[in-house]
Amino acid sequence: MNRILLDSSVLIDIWRKGESGWPVLETSSNYVSTISYIEFLQGANRRQKKDALGLLNRYDHVRLDAATSDAAVALIDKHSETDGLRLADALIAAACLVHDLDLLTLNRRHFQKIVNLKLI
Repeated sequence: MNRILLDSSVLIDIWRKGESGWPVLETSSNYVSTISYIEFLQGANRRQKKDALGLLNRYDHVRLDAATSDAAVALIDKHSETDGLRLADALIAAACLVHDLDLLTLNRRHFQKIVNLKLI
């Protein structure tokens, strides 16, 4: 079974259209990183918070840890100037690499230069 980390772009799409547009989620273990969790929650208004938390809590949470932080620093060092990698994306990619997760995103170009990161 695939282990998939959902990027905030996918969470937004699921929020708007539902999971039915994402059949890969039916046959995988699905996770949300602390970064995507915060980004998604930050975009919800006061009335939407309860439903937003309900959506987020359907997925296992991958928290930031020392190994993920160290990997993100290495990714920023390698990709920030040449490929424009930003902090949030570096932390998301690092979480995938450290925890052996595939990344499901609508923003493939943000991550495409990262070696060993499997994009779905």
